[in-house]
Amino acid sequence: MVIFFLYNHFANIEVIKQINTNYEINDGYIIMQSYDDNVLKISDKTVHNNKILHGKIVKFNMNFNDVVNKITEIEEYGCKHKSTNEVHAIWAVKSFGGVYKAYIMY
Repeated sequence: MVIFFLYNHFANIEVIKQINTNYEINDGYIIMQSYDDNVLKISDKTVHNNKILHGKIVKFNMNFNDVVNKITEIEEYGCKHKSTNEVHAIWAVKSFGGVYKAYIMY
């Protein structure tokens, strides 16, 4: 099992089902530096991360590489056409309590 924080178009249930239909989902958010013009910035220095990005915390019943490959294959949101995708481990906060180590892809 692997946990991802999904945001923007990827937080849509229909898109999540394209990744895998076996998942657990919660509303949540991360704290990041900025998100402008669909460009997400997360600083290594936590003092610079002071904005909230809402999304979904999704636990998939599959391995990390399979999730990344599925996300990359989703054409309608442009991931397949990006030359590089970054994946980082982050702390995602569940809206009604709890903090999860999750991966984010941008």
